[in-house]
Amino acid sequence: ITWIIVLFGLQVAYSLQHFSSWSEETEKMEAGLVDPGVAVRFAAILADAFERGEAVDLATMAEATGVPGQATTTLIVGLEKAGIARATDLGADATGYVLARPAERVLVSEVLAAARRSRAGGEQGGSAAVDRRMEGALDGLTLDRVDEIAS
Repeated sequence: ITWIIVLFGLQVAYSLQHFSSWSEETEKMEAGLVDPGVAVRFAAILADAFERGEAVDLATMAEATGVPGQATTTLIVGLEKAGIARATDLGADATGYVLARPAERVLVSEVLAAARRSRAGGEQGGSAAVDRRMEGALDGLTLDRVDEIAS
């Protein structure tokens, strides 16, 4: 019985020491497992805010889409690197995001390509061939027309 207690104690000690790394790995996996189509939803939210002359913070984006925080950050940074979104200062150490150009000049295929580049595995990760076909099928569709097609 003494050995059972010792082994149980060792298991608890190991778990406590490695718990934080498990949660970090889970967050990294979640960031890479987000559907690139969610980036289109992000861009549509930014487009709506752009029309109202407002910026959107990451917490609002995460809440509106149900995407975890790390994945939201990864996707918005990908949109920013692609020149689709731009960071702006909201004051009080808060950052918001706006479209970098009008919605009628943002192609949905650009948004999907930016999302594909920002996910785990980059261009080759996930189902890259399927993503490229989807981009091709949506070629020419601009962000301002996404809601028209969805309804």
